[in-house]
Parts: sequence; C-alpha cells; structure tokens
Amino acid sequence: MNPIFRTINFALQSILRSPLHRLLSRSLMLITVTGHRSGRMYTVPVSYQQQGATVRIISERHDHWWRNLRGGAPVTLQLQGCRINGQGCVSEDPPDVMAQLTLHLRQSPNLARMLRVRRNERGESASEDLRQAAERTVVVSVELAR
Repeated sequence: MNPIFRTINFALQSILRSPLHRLLSRSLMLITVTGHRSGRMYTVPVSYQQQGATVRIISERHDHWWRNLRGGAPVTLQLQGCRINGQGCVSEDPPDVMAQLTLHLRQSPNLARMLRVRRNERGESASEDLRQAAERTVVVSVELAR
C-alpha cells in the first residue's frame, strides 16, 4: 500500500475509534474482515449508507479487502462510535451492482463525482457512466447482528 494512503488510513482509524468520531462517522466507518487464507485481521475505513439493519459499502474492484467476503463472512464494524458485529457479503455482478449504485446515488448524489458518473439537468445518472462504474466497483452488504 502507498505510504500516503497508509498514513491517511491510520489517521482515519484513530479518529473513528476516538471520541472525535462524530467529525467523520456520519459518512465513514471502519470495517474489519478476516483474511480467508491468512487469518489476519484487516481494518479499512469506508464510506457507507445504512438502511435499518443493513449497511452498504461501495468499493473499487482493485481493492482487495472485500474479496474475503465472497460467499459471506463475519465482520466487525466501528459504526458511529459503536462496535457492531455483522455478516458481510459482496455483490460483483455488474447488473446487480448497477442497480444498487442507482439507489446509492439517489441517497448520496455527491458520490457521483467519486464514481465518475455524470448527472443530467434533472439529476439522473448517465446510463453509460453508471454501467462503467458498475464494472469498476462492487457492493458490500452487511447485515447487522441483533
């Protein structure tokens, strides 16, 4: 990992685990996954959307952490100052990812810039941009433990 990103990730992790988490925790959280081969714990800061007991995360395909969730796996979240367990799974199928990205963009229009999805004057996503974004990304869903 690039040393700059490593430093940024460390700083974000420190803030999100501290009483200062409120500065960032409306849009960022930490997800901890276990490597399926190494057994090593990986903690990554991610942006998220929550709907009830489901948390959704969009990740670039070139990132590696989400691959540990293929087929489903337990995860731990540091979400708004609380440590919460859940069950994570990943959607890699571009049509499914595209549908979930559409919903995600409706709730968080500012995400369009990060995903390189242009919007028309009515605020709708350009379908070709959305298709390309779906090929570059995956959607991780976490069902929170009750």
